[in-house]
Amino acid sequence: MNERGGDANGRGAVPEKTSEPPPSKVEALDGSNYEEWSGRMRSAFKRYKLLKIAVGEEKMPEEGEARERWIEKSTVLFDLILQSVNKEMFEHIKDLVEADDSGPRAWKLLRDVIQPNTLLMVIVLEKELAAISMRPGDDVKPVLDKIKDTYARMAAAGSSVSQLQQCTKIISVLDNSWDNLIPTLNSQQDQWTPEWLRQQILQEDFRRRHVGGGAATKTAEGSW
Repeated sequence: MNERGGDANGRGAVPEKTSEPPPSKVEALDGSNYEEWSGRMRSAFKRYKLLKIAVGEEKMPEEGEARERWIEKSTVLFDLILQSVNKEMFEHIKDLVEADDSGPRAWKLLRDVIQPNTLLMVIVLEKELAAISMRPGDDVKPVLDKIKDTYARMAAAGSSVSQLQQCTKIISVLDNSWDNLIPTLNSQQDQWTPEWLRQQILQEDFRRRHVGGGAATKTAEGSW
């Protein structure tokens, strides 16, 4: 057995502690970026062979050298988490410093603290999305920008929304001056993505303003 608890080939050794924030370029957990943060941290845990401890698949042995090695790994896990949270998040886990199972407990605690808030945020954003509307004469770009921003915030909060749902929302929010464009858009559904649809609408808006004589001007179905 070597000095880090493994055999002559290094099997079973405890990973060395590191002062480098893993994974590289990870943004500190601040409560609003849990999905991205947890994904990057899971990647780091896997690299250090700590993921099974973090998620509870590898339990702490009852006694002996195996228990001591597990505790050392748990401590390394806790250190990695500690390096990757902001001050507010640190307050939630600071009392676990001396615990033998500080690593997996900190991982679970942060998830339990953040997920209820994440769900609440998704609910708030869904209500914001439902309230987005467009009245005749409104500029279409701010409306599209608000939809795009709201969906981006929902994704950051962990909500999964399909591209078709996003496209449907974009179409449904347009006022009736755009009604004659819907058949054209429907005929091109194989190209639909939120960004493609957004660009088509903005291009048509530009054409109306500079060629058609105003946003309310109707456009022939084949004009695209």
